[in-house]
Amino acid sequence: MNRFFEPRSIAVVGASANRSKGGYRVLQNLIEWGYTGRIYPVNPKADEILGLKVYPSIEDLPEVPDLALLVLPRDMVPEALKQAGRFGVDRVIIVANRFSDADEEGREMEREITEIARSMGVRILGPNSIGVANTKNGLVTSILPLEKYKKGNISFIGQTGMFLGGFARWITSSQYFGIDKVVILGNRCDIDEADAVDHLGSDPSCSVIGLYLEGVKDGRKFLKAVERAASRKPLLVLKSGRTPLGAEAATSHTGSLSGEDRIFDAAVRRAGAIRVYDFDELFDLAKTFSYFADLSPAEDLRVGVVSVSGAGCVLSADAIGDYGLRLAGLGEDTIERILSVYPPGWIARNPIDMWSAIEEVGAFDAYLTITEAVLEDDGVDGASIIFMLIPDVTEMDIKRFLREIKPYRKPFTLCFMGGDMRLVHEWEQIAEGESIPVFHSPERAIRALGAILRWKHERRR
Repeated sequence: MNRFFEPRSIAVVGASANRSKGGYRVLQNLIEWGYTGRIYPVNPKADEILGLKVYPSIEDLPEVPDLALLVLPRDMVPEALKQAGRFGVDRVIIVANRFSDADEEGREMEREITEIARSMGVRILGPNSIGVANTKNGLVTSILPLEKYKKGNISFIGQTGMFLGGFARWITSSQYFGIDKVVILGNRCDIDEADAVDHLGSDPSCSVIGLYLEGVKDGRKFLKAVERAASRKPLLVLKSGRTPLGAEAATSHTGSLSGEDRIFDAAVRRAGAIRVYDFDELFDLAKTFSYFADLSPAEDLRVGVVSVSGAGCVLSADAIGDYGLRLAGLGEDTIERILSVYPPGWIARNPIDMWSAIEEVGAFDAYLTITEAVLEDDGVDGASIIFMLIPDVTEMDIKRFLREIKPYRKPFTLCFMGGDMRLVHEWEQIAEGESIPVFHSPERAIRALGAILRWKHERRR
């Protein structure tokens, strides 16, 4: 799949001067993302678009492009694919939908283009795919206006165009983690989820893979790819179509057959993947793994909780039980250090309700002393630190606090349970800018922490 992500040149067949058309937006995205290769718009009715010379057909190009993007109506795809194959193009992305995702005529046409591609040695991504993105070289084939992703080490594979559409805009506008690559599979008449997992599993610039599926094309091939990839890096799998209603919707969306979810769940877990159940969980875990990808394996699943409120302690303890983790027992030295910031007569236990310590020594000293003591305890594998942004807490120097605790070689999460939302947003930006994951509920913080502890612990075996 490398030439889908690293083409030295790309032909956009169906390029358009109409700003509302996908053939225009692809060119606009490529230019704005700073694509480092050569761009060849193809349209028999135009001479120039966005300052780029336009060619009447793919066979008139000055070279054989490494990749062709067909932004054409369904009925024009077979002939355009033949032209590309005759010219020597062997990597093609087909954007058009209404193939196997539509009706019998569409299914027959998908069989036709699959045969054309096989006979001419062409690999296809799609149909019903808006292609790929690669932040390293500025390649993006989305037909929707798309701001450039922040570069990072997370790659996404999806059967939905949302990763190069709505979710893409959500990630770039409100999230702090960076993206390496994205591939949209569409109907998978050729390239499928196993091919994509195999490629990204061996890609050194990708540390975490997030996968969204509506069905599996070839179960045995897929599980072998999952096993190979998951032995190297975290592989998060979100599969929809878990219920009869969802399975029916998947068939009409990408022509997928969802299969029995219990069997799928057991198989992917056995192969080493991490199953997630919604997009919130997918993104929560992806960013947490991204930030802590280089940490050593965890000794166990023992969690320490430092909370500004008793509610945070109790909710965290419930979540620790729900996700099969353990409340860490604190060592004598740890307890002694913690009690140094409490009034006399206090009893220190995990989860740690620190409000009395804040009243005794102030928020900064209380948080720093207790958090450092917990993270330095050999019986603690990871920690969740809970804030409520109220006046006694917001007076502390959060930047200095994060600088002090970041060097610890254990995963930890921050949870902002409430308070002034303007400050919550400001503190979240500061923390995520330091690659420290932030959540807004104890449950989500513990879920993400538990996932990375379990994965790191299993790597130790």
